[in-house]
Amino acid sequence: MRLYGIDEKDVVESITSYLNSVGNVAGKREIVDEKFKHKYLHPLKTAFVVEPDMIMVVTIYPLKGKRRS
Repeated sequence: MRLYGIDEKDVVESITSYLNSVGNVAGKREIVDEKFKHKYLHPLKTAFVVEPDMIMVVTIYPLKGKRRS
């Protein structure tokens, strides 16, 4: 998070809003959050693991590339 200057509260808000919408089910998750696009100039991509007693953030970074189909 320090590398890209991402605030911890933004990460917590992104993950909690996602888990509130889909439920707190154990497993690996990846999300792309557009709500902080104005602050970081790109959407944030977050990979995290949900376990019964904790949530561990694996990586988070601004998603600069586009998907090609």
